[in-house]
Amino acid sequence: MGNADITGLLSGYGMKCTRQRVDVMRALVNSDAPMSAEMIFSQLKNVSLSTVYRILERFTADGIVTRCVFNGSSEIYYEPSSVKHRHYTVCLGCHEVRYIDTCPVHDTAINNFTVTGHRVEFYGYCDKCLKKSAAPSKP
Repeated sequence: MGNADITGLLSGYGMKCTRQRVDVMRALVNSDAPMSAEMIFSQLKNVSLSTVYRILERFTADGIVTRCVFNGSSEIYYEPSSVKHRHYTVCLGCHEVRYIDTCPVHDTAINNFTVTGHRVEFYGYCDKCLKKSAAPSKP
């Protein structure tokens, strides 16, 4: 998504298209996984962390972004609301969140219930954390 698309998106929600708002939204749409405010902040120049938090709160209130909280983590992550049907792996060691492109839920026919969406998260250990735990400790 380019700057014009992001500007159009923000304008469609009646927002001023400040450089900071465009930069925060660009970071989110260019990411393969939800991002925390700190992760977004680390990618931006000349924007304070408190400004990133204020922008994310406004985006959340206006429905532009969705908050994600993963089990085992106290950190709040954000992703564009336009992202549909994503599933994630969450490392219990380093807390890295990764997007996976397959859907393990194929049968959505549930007795007397109409499924309109679902969310699936897999918890375990990434390759890096598994290698660390298998590495011999130094005396």
